[in-house]
Amino acid sequence: MTQYARPDSTEAAGNWYDTEMSSQTNLHLQTDEASADDNDYIQVMDEDGSTLITCKLGLSNVSDPSNAINHRVVVRAQGTEDSGEGVPELQFALYLSNGSTKIAEHAVTPSASSWGNTTLTLSTSEANAITSYDNLQIWLIMDPDGADFGGLFVSQVYFECDDAAAAVTTNPAFLLFID
Repeated sequence: MTQYARPDSTEAAGNWYDTEMSSQTNLHLQTDEASADDNDYIQVMDEDGSTLITCKLGLSNVSDPSNAINHRVVVRAQGTEDSGEGVPELQFALYLSNGSTKIAEHAVTPSASSWGNTTLTLSTSEANAITSYDNLQIWLIMDPDGADFGGLFVSQVYFECDDAAAAVTTNPAFLLFID
């Protein structure tokens, strides 16, 4: 079986906003669905500047699976073209962090014409670097100098790993009844 850690808190919003561009609080509520809802998303719009635009989403807790396989981060995103300039190559960085320690990083290039999933599969050493499955975060990092773009939309993000191993009894209790 598989465990899923979905966003359950907004740790930092940067210049990311909710679907209506009206709020920067509770962004995790727009990205925490078990099934993607592309009408409910967070977004960042093109802006000039040199400061990275970072949204940090805290994840629900999962149990340590006691293995370093099948660790993944999935993000569902779509970009938009900059008005009149065609479809640029837009990239943003996806981080999995354990508190403030970066565990894994992946560059995501979303389509400008449709929603799509990108999966970051952790290496064994990256999975082994997770010291606490109770303090995982997903960071979405946009570099405003990286490309001209109209906007970036993210409708779903989550972390997945195997279920925790069942406890194994190596010395079962032995009862002896004598009559």
